Amino acid sequence: QVDSSDNSEVHSALNIAIGRIKGYSVLYDKLLLSDNYQTTSVKEYLNNLVNDIIDLLSNKQNLTIETQYDDIQLDSKRLFPIGLIVNELLTNVMKYAFTNRDSGIIKITLKKDGKEITLTIEDNGNGLPDSFDRNKTKGFGLTLIQMLSEQLDGSFTIENHLGTTSVIKLPI
Repeated sequence: QVDSSDNSEVHSALNIAIGRIKGYSVLYDKLLLSDNYQTTSVKEYLNNLVNDIIDLLSNKQNLTIETQYDDIQLDSKRLFPIGLIVNELLTNVMKYAFTNRDSGIIKITLKKDGKEITLTIEDNGNGLPDSFDRNKTKGFGLTLIQMLSEQLDGSFTIENHLGTTSVIKLPI
């Protein structure tokens, strides 16, 4: 369907939907192929998910992707929303961060500190617009990220810092 349309908005919407489906597929494959159907490696899951999203949405931009993941085992009830959050944040980066730019850097980290994990996605892109107010946004993606963070008893922050930095903190 993507290839049958010349409309860039249709391409974007369909690619976002494909990204969400791939996120589900990656988690399903990881759980199905593991010896333990209860938990899976967050590191392996995020590596596959991030690569799929970047491949799908990079639009031939020259992007450097830097990742650093602590190898944590999580159950699918927690891992699935984390995958959706990563998908939404990376989709936003790919759509907005590097507009009118040929290159950029995206850093994704997942750190475990005691009973908490911190997921950070940052870019050196255009940053948030001056008029941005997360509490007033009507966008589906950021609303979904906030809801999923709250469902996991965590927190979500997004701010300008030499681009955009999004941080999710979750108890484990």
